[in-house]
Amino acid sequence: MKRFYALLVLAFVAVAPKAFAGGDFYGDEGYGRTYVGYSEALVSWSKASDVNKDLFPLSKSVTLGHLGTGRLFGALPLFVEYGINAQYTYGDSTSTLLGITTNYKADMLAVNIPLHLSLNLSLGGVGLTPYAGVNLRGNIFGTRTSELKVGNTTTTEELRLFDDSEEKGAAGDNAWERFQVGLSYGVSLNLGRCTVGVGIVSDLMPLVEYDDDNTATLTYKTLSVGFAF
Repeated sequence: MKRFYALLVLAFVAVAPKAFAGGDFYGDEGYGRTYVGYSEALVSWSKASDVNKDLFPLSKSVTLGHLGTGRLFGALPLFVEYGINAQYTYGDSTSTLLGITTNYKADMLAVNIPLHLSLNLSLGGVGLTPYAGVNLRGNIFGTRTSELKVGNTTTTEELRLFDDSEEKGAAGDNAWERFQVGLSYGVSLNLGRCTVGVGIVSDLMPLVEYDDDNTATLTYKTLSVGFAF
């Protein structure tokens, strides 16, 4: 985690001279921004959260995306933001019960389409952009691998989280939803054409629901850096 933040700072320093050489960040019609991000992910369960946290340990993600904007209402600093990004979420956990150790690994690839309204403020040459809106997420694939160790014997199984078929290794009736709608909000700091942002994306609909009404939602807390043009 600390190493990743250090790399973000280095990337910011590398592009800062060019960023400050740019003109008006917001422009007359809007701007585009390409960015990378790191997120802490949390799968929240309505029941048995401690158990399922180990079973499905999605805990962090990396993102690469592009965001475009368009100005609304003439000279007002109100913009609509729209874009697309690819997000890879992953994590692992270990549990031990009665001398039996189980290692879990989970990963998921998704494509997000953020749609925001933003208020772009200029404060002494520094831009501040709070935003809020919705995030549309399409889940492409997801797997959970479990490795069970009993003495000198190790058994490995893979579960395909979004596969609702009856084939071996498929989640079947407990398959996760491929389409999610979430609430997205945050703020970005704009220095010239370089941006640093923090934000939260939280599901508004269950990612999965089991027979006992145990549902899960996914929340991301994100730090991102980008370059606008």
